[in-house]
Amino acid sequence: MKTTDTTLCDRPEYGRDHQTWIDLLRVIACALVVLAHCCDSFVGAFDTDRTAFLSGAAIGSLARPSVPLFVMMTAVLLLPLPDRTTLRAFYRKRIGRIMPPLIFWSIALPILFFAYYRFVNPATSNPTIDVGSYTASTLVDKIWLAVFNFNFDTVPLWYLYMLVGLYMIMPVLSSWLTQADKKDLKIFLYIWAFTLFIPYIKLLAPHVGYSGNFGSMEIFGACDWNAYGTFYYMTGFIGYMVLVCYLRRYPIEWSTAKTTAICVPMFIVGYAITFGGFVKIQDYFPGDYSYLEVLWYFTGINVFLMTFPVFVLCSRIRLRPCKWLGTLARLTFGIYLCHFIFVYISFDIFNHIAVMSWRGTESGITAAKAGHNAIMSPGGYCYLDSYQDAPSTQPEAIGGYLPLQRVYSYNPVPDSIDTDAAANMIGIQGNLWCEYIPTAEHAEYMLYPRMFAIAEIGWTKQNNRDFDDFRPRAINLGRQFTANGYTVFDLEKEIGNKPEALRPEKHLAVGKQVTYNIPWWRNYPASGTATLTDGVRGGWNYSDRLWQGYLSKGDNRMDVTVDLEKETPLSYIGCEFMQLIGPGVWHPSQVEIMISDNGTDFKTLSVIDHEQKPSDGVSFRTYSWQGKAKARYVRYIARAKEGVLFTDELIIK
Repeated sequence: MKTTDTTLCDRPEYGRDHQTWIDLLRVIACALVVLAHCCDSFVGAFDTDRTAFLSGAAIGSLARPSVPLFVMMTAVLLLPLPDRTTLRAFYRKRIGRIMPPLIFWSIALPILFFAYYRFVNPATSNPTIDVGSYTASTLVDKIWLAVFNFNFDTVPLWYLYMLVGLYMIMPVLSSWLTQADKKDLKIFLYIWAFTLFIPYIKLLAPHVGYSGNFGSMEIFGACDWNAYGTFYYMTGFIGYMVLVCYLRRYPIEWSTAKTTAICVPMFIVGYAITFGGFVKIQDYFPGDYSYLEVLWYFTGINVFLMTFPVFVLCSRIRLRPCKWLGTLARLTFGIYLCHFIFVYISFDIFNHIAVMSWRGTESGITAAKAGHNAIMSPGGYCYLDSYQDAPSTQPEAIGGYLPLQRVYSYNPVPDSIDTDAAANMIGIQGNLWCEYIPTAEHAEYMLYPRMFAIAEIGWTKQNNRDFDDFRPRAINLGRQFTANGYTVFDLEKEIGNKPEALRPEKHLAVGKQVTYNIPWWRNYPASGTATLTDGVRGGWNYSDRLWQGYLSKGDNRMDVTVDLEKETPLSYIGCEFMQLIGPGVWHPSQVEIMISDNGTDFKTLSVIDHEQKPSDGVSFRTYSWQGKAKARYVRYIARAKEGVLFTDELIIK
């Protein structure tokens, strides 16, 4: 269905009076340009760092519509020119505004790059930078040779050279646009659409036998003595400008749903070709920009497939005039001119930031393998705010259980990584969060002797460590600290882990199949389907991978059925649950225990109600049935009005 109120270009916002959506598009385009240049150093790693290359290629490909969008915005704002606009007046106004910043930044950027790489950071690890090339003589050459073209330091200025060229042709183009009819515009756009395929035709031509002329592989009449082939005058960015003028005069009358249905797949296809093709070209022509850039041409069909949807969708956004957006849009030209140096400085800053791995170890290992520094600080070994002994004997803590032996067992540099990655693991860190620690004495108590273990595993390799040797030394060192006024946990009075966790639990359900009628909480899977019938009990800490968590919508948290494989006499069915209010771990509010002969029809043996209320520290409660019964299937349901439930074993006797 055609709807005039959502038509592209026929709304007031599309014209020159209300340009809020143009402000938005200008900000988006500028952000994409900055993003594209942020990717350069990662793309430049090529096969020496495949992960960095793929990341840079993926994000850089996403940013390709940036420059075409700028060109289309230029056409929206300027074409066709007002009546009686002379070529001289237009050049004076438009090109006159471009030349001062072009000249200034052609001088300023080389000076800034020279100063940074010569004096601030000559040890940069940026793969695209040759620090040796930044000398006083090359600086002078870069400045005066700007009369011919831009250089590496002034790469963003290529757009200004191109924009001056567009300004030169605009008065001529405008005269034709004002009298061209729909058919004329379509003919031009059809020809221009064909030119979007020329880069690929040129790429494929040698594979079908084309060998060029006199060493030149140009096509359609272009050669060493003629750069202006058949389609030269109807190719490039001029097509984007004509397209905008066509859309203004003959709006697309698509509904919002149809627009989305067409534009989104179009963008996805364009991006897939751009990114996928870039990676594939790298496989065939490693590091050869003459081939790689073909997939990133702003006037290639794949980039057009990305640009057109962004332009159309942005033009449909209904925005009221927004002062801050307008201000930001006006700053985009200045941001564009100066951003390049800051991009390269930022690469060096972020490239030397170390990753601290505290949610497990994978992020640190991944960072180290990718060439980044890593500090290992996994919560399961290095969070010293956890209880260090039986919670009932310790000052209140946030939870967990981290005894000295577990801290000492941690190997921050696993054998699975190579020597290069191992060299990037620059240290280990112990953490003490103080929500439950009101005094300095309490902090010392939590730190010592576990910080002794942190220190030793930081400077001693795993194969040179022995806990039986370390423990008496830690006791002696603790005595010395105590004698010097420190508050130290007394290792000689250590109780150790929960008694149930020290021995296997033997019962009828060990090794039997468990059906989860409600899935466990994916954050705490423990041993998955084996958890409740593996005969292994959990310790003081629900993070020890022995306690399984349950969190679901509604009151039913846990609902499992155990198949004992045959009818079995029963005298006891029960689970123990943990409560630790700080992180939101609660006892159940109700437990229902049922049995069945066929796994379908269940009989309730017991319903146990419990008032959920806060308690200090860690506490444990068993919900069980005792009596006499026979059954093959046992179903255990635990309900709660709030919090997460944790249990470790469903014991059946």
